[in-house]
Amino acid sequence: MNWNIFQWRSLKTRVTFTMLGIFVIGIWSLAFYASRMLRDDMERLLADQQSSTVAYVAAELNDELHERVLALENVARSIDQAMLIHPAALQKLLETRPISFGMFNSGVVAVSLDGIAVADVPVVTGRRGTSYASNVATHTALTEGKSVIGRPLVGRVLKEPLFNINTPIRDDEGKVIGALFGVINLTKPNFLDRVAENRYGKSGGYLVIDLENNLIVTASEKSRVLQPLPASGINAMIDKRRQGFLDSAVSVNSLGEEVLSSASRIPASNWLVVAALPTEEAFAPIRGMQRRILLVAIFLTVLAGLLTWWMLRRQLAPMLAAASALATLSDTNQPPQPLPIARQDEIGELIGGFNRLLESLGQREEALKESQYRQRFALEGTGDGVWDVNFETQQAHYSKRFLEMLGYAEGDFKGKRGELNDHIHPEDRFLKDEALQAYLDGRAKDYSAQYRLRCKDGSYKWVHVRGMAATRGEDGKALRMIGTTSDITERKQAEDMLTEFNLTLEQRVIDRTNELLVANQSLKQEIRERRVAEASAADFAARLQVMTRRHAGAQEAERRRLARELHDRVSSSLTAIGLGLGLIAKQQPQDVAASVSARLSDTMTLLKDAIANAREISHDLHPSVLEYGGVLPALEEYGRKFSGTTGIAVEVVGKDRNIRLPPEMEIALYRIAQEALTNCAKHAEATMVTIELNGDAENLVFVISDDGAGIDPRWLTEGENRPGLGLLSMRERAEAIGTTLSLESAFGSGTRITVRT
Repeated sequence: MNWNIFQWRSLKTRVTFTMLGIFVIGIWSLAFYASRMLRDDMERLLADQQSSTVAYVAAELNDELHERVLALENVARSIDQAMLIHPAALQKLLETRPISFGMFNSGVVAVSLDGIAVADVPVVTGRRGTSYASNVATHTALTEGKSVIGRPLVGRVLKEPLFNINTPIRDDEGKVIGALFGVINLTKPNFLDRVAENRYGKSGGYLVIDLENNLIVTASEKSRVLQPLPASGINAMIDKRRQGFLDSAVSVNSLGEEVLSSASRIPASNWLVVAALPTEEAFAPIRGMQRRILLVAIFLTVLAGLLTWWMLRRQLAPMLAAASALATLSDTNQPPQPLPIARQDEIGELIGGFNRLLESLGQREEALKESQYRQRFALEGTGDGVWDVNFETQQAHYSKRFLEMLGYAEGDFKGKRGELNDHIHPEDRFLKDEALQAYLDGRAKDYSAQYRLRCKDGSYKWVHVRGMAATRGEDGKALRMIGTTSDITERKQAEDMLTEFNLTLEQRVIDRTNELLVANQSLKQEIRERRVAEASAADFAARLQVMTRRHAGAQEAERRRLARELHDRVSSSLTAIGLGLGLIAKQQPQDVAASVSARLSDTMTLLKDAIANAREISHDLHPSVLEYGGVLPALEEYGRKFSGTTGIAVEVVGKDRNIRLPPEMEIALYRIAQEALTNCAKHAEATMVTIELNGDAENLVFVISDDGAGIDPRWLTEGENRPGLGLLSMRERAEAIGTTLSLESAFGSGTRITVRT
């Protein structure tokens, strides 16, 4: 068969085999369902028939056994004690009774109470005088006084497979005086032959099994007579029969053959009659039907495949013609032409839609060409160079403007990815690699970096490179990137000049700040001198108090301004100087003098100290934490610095950690605490200071207490010992925000300063 006609990527082939698959699955599923249902129905029918048959056979065998038991019991009633004592009379009695020949093919034996055979018919050499007390059935008849069918075994005298039927002999008072048993030799013709000589079906048969003694009594197969049954756990069906299961079922017998078997019990002997029929015979009609269904399914499958192939070939012919026309057009440089439509069906609609798509694509191609021209014109008009890097092909393209910007010609670059890295300034390569990796890892929205590129004449230009992914793979990784490169050399030079100007301006701010600090100290000293000189003038004191409040407000405003100036301009400028010095240090040649490197390192150290001092001065002038955190965080920060400097522990507590007060109230409380801590460090000899703030602006309680030496109360009341400027400053600040300040102290009991609204 020519398999080349089946092109496995062809739609015809796939549809044909799909239809065949659906058809095969359907027809085979139907066949399987039908055969399965027929098998189940036949199994139930055969099982019912088999159960009826085996029940009939078991009933017949039970009648035969029951008849023999009755015959023995009838003879036993004719025997008395005298006959057992005189065996000759007993022998004569047995010989006159015909049961030994009609029912028991190996005779009848009478035994005394001790189990010794005293008479037998027919006479068998060695049988009389033999003790049968060890025979379980005989022993049961003698001791329990009931009729018993014995276990199949090989006789001790006859040496052949047999079993006996035992019945007790009683005297007139009903007492057991002996036993009578009939022997059935399984190798001679007997009533069980109707089972052994018949078969069930053509290949099936019967079994009579003794489950109690785990033996096969007789079977259609003579070789299995007196064969032991499989032990527990070997044959599941035998195990179920032992547990009382008598229904029909399919199982594997001890010969390894799958059979349908049924069982019925023989009540007289507690044996089972089992009929077994191999499933190969039982379900042969089903298998024949399955073979016929298989042939029909194969025929229908081939027929359906051929019809499906023919139909698809006919229906898809216009599409194949269109594909052939497209293949012909693709080998030429002609623009795509509309395809012919053979039929106005679904395929005709598809070809018509394709023709409309061709028309739309042509219009879009013209628009794209115009858009690309405009984009190129716009990019070239900006003066930026354009680059394009393909990570799959490892190719790179640089625009004419890009090359001109660095002084190169079009043939100076081979178009390989990574060849531009050698033109990047060695100190700037990490900037480019870090920015590119950040974009590829997704940490940056686009690729942006500034570094220096070496021109053809050996000089360097500062450039700003921007880019983004034009194509990404299925895993999201960039496969192709495009971007622009701008010349920012002049902007960098302007930034350097601006940095130098800022440094000069910052130095002037620092000088002006120092002058203001000196003037502030002088002003404070002047105020102290005037207050001491004019203490007796109440009106001057009032004016001085007002002036002091104004001065405090102006001082705080100036401090805030100076702090911001130091932080925003001086600190940032010093930081920029540090960055510049760091860049200079990186650009030093390796053979630079050690003294220059050492001096540069010392300068960097001094610069770091200057930055730290500027920040410290800015914080002392006006702590920034007051602006965004409030008075409690600011006091906690100041307390930590105070503790680190003086060794005095400071604890700041308050019920509301997020309390915010008016700005003038927060700065006043902060300055009061500063002054109190300063006095404590100078005079109190304390080890612990507690600052507590509770309430709000209208119900304020602000307490500063220590465990120091305390203050003499007379110092606060006697005229010649007026309070110092520190306490006076605290009271003025408290009054300026509408609060009162009180002081409690005694020698050895510490000091407590309270501010209340």
